[in-house]
Amino acid sequence: MRKNAQLTIFMGIGLIIMLALVLLSYSGSDPGSSGASPGVDAAGIRGFVESCISRVGEWAVYDVALQGGYYAAPELSAPFFYMDIPYYWHNETSFVPSGQEIEKQLALYVFDALNSSCLDDFVPFREQGYTVTGARLDNPSEISAAIVRGGVDFSLAHPFRFSRGESSISVDSFHAVVPLDIGKARDLGGMFIEEQRKHPNEVPLSAFAVLANSNNFTFGITYLSEDEIIYSLNFDVPHKEPLTYAFVGRYDWSDLRDG
Repeated sequence: MRKNAQLTIFMGIGLIIMLALVLLSYSGSDPGSSGASPGVDAAGIRGFVESCISRVGEWAVYDVALQGGYYAAPELSAPFFYMDIPYYWHNETSFVPSGQEIEKQLALYVFDALNSSCLDDFVPFREQGYTVTGARLDNPSEISAAIVRGGVDFSLAHPFRFSRGESSISVDSFHAVVPLDIGKARDLGGMFIEEQRKHPNEVPLSAFAVLANSNNFTFGITYLSEDEIIYSLNFDVPHKEPLTYAFVGRYDWSDLRDG
């Protein structure tokens, strides 16, 4: 009778341990996924998508900065090689974009790049036997970009479903931070334009030089035409290419030419 009682106790303890292990396995699942099953690599899926966001997010910051904060250039822009560089100063009027506008432009760039190339229809996963549902993003609003101190925070909210055999998983939220400070570049461009207001039809070189020296960047000036100048702000980035932020100033120097 004592042996039967001991056996019952041991079986009860074993059942408790098994239940605890099951609960731990559920509590340790990927927080941005649901319905995880053995045979589906949730961490690999998340890592693949977030690596894509990080990579194209970096492209976005470099390219958008080079075009003065725009991916889709505004009407008031000047063509320069393969780019369209926006006017920040046009005949004594300021056209500096807001930080929110630049965030929208960055998000749109990442949306297009993820769909057109980086995710690649999840071919590496399909080659492993996965069926992927919702492989393409549906709407630019699924991507958000937030300019933060020192960089840009990108988020993606889109349901990808992966199935293989009897296992499936849905992953719908992703996140990556790109440490390129386009916000600082935009703010300094705005500060330059504030100096420009004091001398509406002149190039405020001395003010620009002081601004560059006190904020650790270099600048360049390129004459686009007799009345137009491309200003470029150049920032060193550790272990990466410098970040260049460009915009155009247009003046009316016809009196100088005629005189």
